[in-house]
Amino acid sequence: MSNATRVGVHRFQYAGKESAKVFIDLGYAQNFDQAVVTFIRVDSATRISGYRLSTGWAKKQPVYFVAEFSQPFRYQLYENAKPIEGATAHG
Repeated sequence: MSNATRVGVHRFQYAGKESAKVFIDLGYAQNFDQAVVTFIRVDSATRISGYRLSTGWAKKQPVYFVAEFSQPFRYQLYENAKPIEGATAHG
């Protein structure tokens, strides 16, 4: 866990025979929130990390994340809605 004031911890479990899928959209916004800078990196076969800096109810609101997976995954990164090569993406 963490000793920070605002922390979110999520755990997902997939059941069934279909392949599990996760979609991370750092540009998504609701209401008056707007992403200013986004970054995502594939750190290893089972880990991704990144951040999102947005403006809205707070003028500079950074959100950092790390996602650990129990199995290796395949991925496709996008910049400006276009698929890109490599293990990092900026938005």
